[in-house]
Amino acid sequence: ICSELKPDAWYLDSLVVSPNYQGKNLGSQMINDCIKPYVINNGGTELSLITNSEINRQFYIKNGFEEIDESIIIYKNTKLKNWSYSLKLV
Repeated sequence: ICSELKPDAWYLDSLVVSPNYQGKNLGSQMINDCIKPYVINNGGTELSLITNSEINRQFYIKNGFEEIDESIIIYKNTKLKNWSYSLKLV
């Protein structure tokens, strides 16, 4: 679903915070203070991503992302839920 977004939509591939530092707002600060301004300053109007983790879903919703798709991926005979998110920037 993320590949169907507008050309000025950027895709966030990875955002990782060391387990020792999780829960200290570092991920939210990175999104708000670094990623969003960088994307906007380079012509992006939307930020999208995909996750397969329930805890990540909660994190991205808390940071203003909207769930735009839910699907199931089969990997090595295991079904994995997969969620796509989008955040309008302008």
